[in-house]
Amino acid sequence: MPRSCRPATPARHSAYAARNRRDTRLVEAAESALQHQFELSSVIESHAVYRATLSATRDTQTARLILASLDRVIAARALREWHRLDWQLHRTLSEQSGNEVLAAMAERTQQEVQALCARYRLRLVYDMDAVWQLQSQHRLIVRCIEIGQAERGMQHARAHVQFEGDLLLRSLHSGLGADVHAYR
Repeated sequence: MPRSCRPATPARHSAYAARNRRDTRLVEAAESALQHQFELSSVIESHAVYRATLSATRDTQTARLILASLDRVIAARALREWHRLDWQLHRTLSEQSGNEVLAAMAERTQQEVQALCARYRLRLVYDMDAVWQLQSQHRLIVRCIEIGQAERGMQHARAHVQFEGDLLLRSLHSGLGADVHAYR
């Protein structure tokens, strides 16, 4: 078809297409980085739970207090406070491993996830059903530590971290928690 007979493409359409391609690349970069961090976190945190379960000096009293606080903030639907306490519970369980280096690595991977969220302007958007599911997983992990079931504790920790990652990636793709215009 001769050029004079082809319909013209509006400039705004080509600008939209370029913006859409850029946004797609940002989402793909965010997804790749987050998947990598959640894979690391899964290995590190599950190993920390495994070691905590085998520890002769395991003490879940602090974890139980945090679980009770988490229940209260869930009932009040205070999700910002829930995220803070969730991070504190993860740190407490990692410290129970008795390995300071491992606990520091677990905390660093969580900080990296938060840094990626800030970098890509992602918010953790969990519905209440997801929060209750996460809380149920917390209880299973703490219970496994208490009764010395290292393998089960490790499996539950791995599933928990994977579920958290899936929730964040779902919010990234749904746009509910994402305002992906790159910048945690």
